[in-house]
Amino acid sequence: MLNRIVNLVTIMALFTSVSLAEPPELQALRLAARTGNMPVVRQLLDAGLDPAMVDINGATAVHAAAGGGQLEALKLLLERGGPADLADKQGRRPLYEAATANSGECCALLLAKGADIEATTGGDWTPLKAALVWRKDQAALVLISSGAICDLSPTVVGETPLMVASFRGPKAVAEALLARGADPGRRDQNEETALHHAARGGQSEIAALLQKEGLTSQTPNAQGWTALELALQGGHQDTVEVLFETIGDTSAALPGVCAWGTSIQVDRLLLQGADPNGVDRQGHPVLAIAAGRGGDSTLWESRSKIPRDSQDLQAHWLVVRLLETGANLEKAGVSALQAACRADNTETARRLLELGVDPNQPGPEGDAPVLLAVERGNLELRSHLLARGAHPSPRDASGLDPLMRLDRRISKLGLALEGYRRMRALHPALNATEAELVRLTSAREALQ
Repeated sequence: MLNRIVNLVTIMALFTSVSLAEPPELQALRLAARTGNMPVVRQLLDAGLDPAMVDINGATAVHAAAGGGQLEALKLLLERGGPADLADKQGRRPLYEAATANSGECCALLLAKGADIEATTGGDWTPLKAALVWRKDQAALVLISSGAICDLSPTVVGETPLMVASFRGPKAVAEALLARGADPGRRDQNEETALHHAARGGQSEIAALLQKEGLTSQTPNAQGWTALELALQGGHQDTVEVLFETIGDTSAALPGVCAWGTSIQVDRLLLQGADPNGVDRQGHPVLAIAAGRGGDSTLWESRSKIPRDSQDLQAHWLVVRLLETGANLEKAGVSALQAACRADNTETARRLLELGVDPNQPGPEGDAPVLLAVERGNLELRSHLLARGAHPSPRDASGLDPLMRLDRRISKLGLALEGYRRMRALHPALNATEAELVRLTSAREALQ
């Protein structure tokens, strides 16, 4: 029987990447250990095979059993003298393998046999870090309860275990870390707390847990982004609703919610007294932020699940609501019209024109609305502007007229499209770029 096993492994090696440089008996033991084939493991050990033998990578059958999450095989190998804490050539130990296999039972057994819970691989990966990053929650819970360090920064960017768990979940792991004394207020190199990580990961339950620990949704990171804004940008509406509970300054939160939130969320802040004449960190008026929802990306449809028309209607509703609650059109109307034109929000721009916003007054960047409309191939918006008295061919600060700006944009898109095609693969932006180029070229021909 033993010879048949060895012969089978030898045949397998001829058709796989298994090295024939290793003894076939060792290959057989490692394969059986990883798959939990106990009769073969027991027979090979009874035949005198040393469980401490290492393969060409310096790993033993103990590594294989731990990596396969095979508790019975691991237990037998350790009983027969297999090393519980031997590092292979990559610095990986059986405990690390058990953690990545999400076997809490194997982790507990190895720890009971003296495995070093804080041993790292060739990098800075401890078993706990591996379990957290790969979301191996059963292994993580065992490691945490067994004394793994829970409040240091085990990564080069200063992320603590709680930050990693807050981004990836589940809640039980974050709770276990907090119970072991992890400090929720620690900050990484980007000045982010665990709440920022939970917001970015859309972990609403963990966000609620961290808020109970005293963290708030409006604490900025190094770039000025709050946890609320990170959740809004990611479209994690369940998490946004949780983070609304710790909004103290509704006026400070309003710009971000106008940019990425829902109409209901904007209305809630306005009803709570948010200032409709406020500005964001860059000084952009709230009215302009609402009018410019969707940004100026030429590839909007490729990156957003919200149709352009629906985004325009939402921007229009927000502008109307802000004006109803006291937004100053004379102060912010020009910036709002600019933003609407830049974002292709035609209905929003038309409404602002009806309210009397000057279609010829350039914004802070010196661009008249007609320049922006033509550059984006939006002939409907151009018609609305001309009907309200806009000059048909203004020039920007560089002396370019609308057609020149459109030609420049067509040229840039053409170069981008050539680059995507040279990749000889389905680039995510390829189809959207082709469609945008066709649309702009048609608009150019219609204007000639």
